[in-house]
Formats: sequence, structure tokens, C-alpha cells
Amino acid sequence: MKQKQHPYDLVIGLDRSDRKADLHLIDNTSSQTRCETLNSSPEQFHQWLLNLRQAHPKASVAVCLEQPAGHLIPFLETYNWITLYPINPISLQKYRETFVTSRAKDDAKDAQYLAELLLDYCDKLKAWAPQDSQTRLLQ
Repeated sequence: MKQKQHPYDLVIGLDRSDRKADLHLIDNTSSQTRCETLNSSPEQFHQWLLNLRQAHPKASVAVCLEQPAGHLIPFLETYNWITLYPINPISLQKYRETFVTSRAKDDAKDAQYLAELLLDYCDKLKAWAPQDSQTRLLQ
């Protein structure tokens, strides 16, 4: 059976806490993966994103993150080269429990599960679509 091509060159799982962000990157063009941990300040994220874009200037990029993402989604949606996939926390929990029966939670591992979830089920997950200005005015 021929495997279909993935729509994104880079798939990133992002698990953020108050102090840090764990990221798991899967490069579909090379099949390489890497994990990173950042300080969760907007400046640190911005610099990381600039470096990522510089390293992969033409890559299509998708980021999978757990809801609620507070200020993170509005921050990330300003980068028009990123497609966001916010995931319900229960969906991530059930996916994690498929592999970890102890229900132990680990941020770096959750970033990996978010990336793998998007990698494997991208066609079934819904990408974030920011509201248009008229819808925001109605609210």
C-alpha cells in the first residue's frame, strides 16, 4: 500500500507550562526528530520561530498544541507560515493512555505525542481558523 504524502514538511508538538515550553519536531523531508525546551517568554518563542524559519525557509509547518492555549494561539497565529492544530486535552489524554497505562504525565513526552498525533491523523484533525473581524465584532 502506497503511503500518502504528508501535507506538512515540519510537524511540531508543543506542550507549554507557565515557565517552559517543550517542543517535539518531526521533519517529514528527512524523517529526523528533535526535542527542545524553551523558556516560555514571548521573546524566546519569537526568536525560536525566527531561527526555525531561517533554517527551513520554504517548509510548510504545522503546530499541534493542547487547549486551552490562552495567549499562545493569538501569538502563534500572527506567523502566517504556521498552521495551528489545537487539541482537546481529553484527546491528548486518551492518546497518551494508549501508550502509558500509568497515567503519568510528562511535558516532553506530551509534546512528542502531540507531534505524532498530528503526523498520523492530520487529515482527521481540524486546523485552527481565526475568526474574521466581523465575527469578533459580533461577539
